Amino acid sequence: MPKQYALFEGQPVLRRTLAVFRATPGIDRIQVVIGPGDEAPYQAASAGFALPPPVEGGASRQQSVLNGLEALAAQPPDLVAIHDAARPFVRPADIAACLKALSAAGVDGVVLGVPLADTGRPVALFETGMPVRWYIPRTDVALEHLSESPTRTQCPYKGVAEYYSVLAGDRLIEDLAWTYTFPVVECRRIAQHVCFFSERVDITLNGEPQPRPVTKWEHEIPDRDVL
Repeated sequence: MPKQYALFEGQPVLRRTLAVFRATPGIDRIQVVIGPGDEAPYQAASAGFALPPPVEGGASRQQSVLNGLEALAAQPPDLVAIHDAARPFVRPADIAACLKALSAAGVDGVVLGVPLADTGRPVALFETGMPVRWYIPRTDVALEHLSESPTRTQCPYKGVAEYYSVLAGDRLIEDLAWTYTFPVVECRRIAQHVCFFSERVDITLNGEPQPRPVTKWEHEIPDRDVL
């Protein structure tokens, strides 16, 4: 059974997601895209919501999104929020924040983000040929958004790094942060601190947004670097 129809606390996951969107101010239409042959579980999960007929998805997520957008074309909305119905823990406040940001002049699209850290005592680490890395005390990090990753890398100057993935809304971003539990003695000040890839997060320093550096880590950790 596709996971959007699985039961969670007695309700199909899809039904919980629909309830969140229905409760969000500014959402006046919901168009669901379903997989081939999903009509029966979809009807059971969406009963009572009085939704327009579902649209059949495609062979890829991109094609499914396109099919959904084309279904809206006859009466095009001003804004469109796209969400994976199998992820039910998004909040009305999250959706509303995206819609507000999307309404700003010159903005074509937004992705839900969450604040991950706020500190007045970072440790700046400078390495040749590398962007400045800001190591943040664990007590100043929103650890509720972090989950341990099995990924490990080793640096001859710092030691073995243990990684965290980050849950931003309902989106899991793998290996976005790391920590050195037992760094080499020369870098002992970064022990038990957490560092985020500045290539993939927005950092503000003394009130000034910092540019994202372009490095080999801007999308993911290269396989050759993983232990």
